[in-house]
Amino acid sequence: MSLSFSQIQQAWQVQDPSLVDKLCTLATQADAIPETPTPEHELTFDRFLDKIFSHQFREQHPDVQFAERVAMIAKLEVMAAHTLEPF
Repeated sequence: MSLSFSQIQQAWQVQDPSLVDKLCTLATQADAIPETPTPEHELTFDRFLDKIFSHQFREQHPDVQFAERVAMIAKLEVMAAHTLEPF
């Protein structure tokens, strides 16, 4: 059974006793495959993780790493604000 955030919100609103089970199911289910592939230049959370754990990134000065992480997270937050469904 695949769940969405709107189903979790509905369960919360009606105080569904199976809310915890639904949250656990949502947390462990695989991500949906997008209908169109994400362009190579577009930042995703997986690409963010790949970059910050890469050997090349880790060789940079800690201040540079920090600045790049903050900039990438800000970009991800802006993108998420435009794509997530409102509660």
